[in-house]
Order: sequence, then C-alpha cells, then structure tokens
Amino acid sequence: GVKLAMETVRKLIGLKTELYHKRTAKYSSYKGTVGKVADNLLQQHFDEERPYHVLHTDITEYALTNDKKVYISLVVDEASLEILACTASYSPDMELVLGMLDELETKLPVYSHPVIHSDQGSQYQSPSYQARLKEQARLK
Repeated sequence: GVKLAMETVRKLIGLKTELYHKRTAKYSSYKGTVGKVADNLLQQHFDEERPYHVLHTDITEYALTNDKKVYISLVVDEASLEILACTASYSPDMELVLGMLDELETKLPVYSHPVIHSDQGSQYQSPSYQARLKEQARLK
C-alpha cells in the first residue's frame, strides 16, 4: 500500500542505470563554511500555503549533448510552485546567482517579504550574496 517513486525503488534495491548516471551530473556547491551560514528559519517545515512567503533556490547542473555543462539557478515559490526567477550560465559563478536575485526582485509583489531557503552552498554564503540580500532588504 506504499507508493514509491521509481528512483527510490532503484536506490533501495541497488540498481543503477549507466545511461542515467552518464547524463546526470552530481554538482554540489557545498564547500563547508566559507562565509555566513544563514539561520535555519524554516526548521525543515515545508508547508507554506501563502504565496511569496517562502521561496526555494538552488543551482542545477545539466550535461549538454556537446559535452558542455549548463548551470541553472532558479527560485520557486513554495505555495504555488511557480518559478519566479531563472538564470542560466556555463559557469556556476556569482554572476549566475546575483542575476537570479535581480530577476527575482522585479517579479516579487511590493508587499512581500519572503524567506529564501537554499542548500547553503558556497554561493549563498558569499559576502556578495549576503550584501545583495541586505540591499534588497525585503529578502531574508
């Protein structure tokens, strides 16, 4: 009576498809503590129903058919699952993340003061990211 995703079943029984792993990258921006680690305001409670209160951000790596990799930085509203901002680059650098914040600022309603939840990777701990959040004072 338990429903599981196929990928969960594969992990549980130890099946790994070579094609899957060849095409799927394992990008991680986590380098330990390299800057300011934000407080865990949500405490892993991901059940917000009000739009623009809790936003999630991450960087995803995709391998292209020309052997290049593209990195996508996006922000998703937890309540509506709407993608509010999305930038792409061939490098997972600060320009990618700061560009995403610039786009997000133009999309948010004036009344919103959201919490932005991330994986605390190196980009999100950097002084330039922290400064941009303070500059855009309504983002936490």
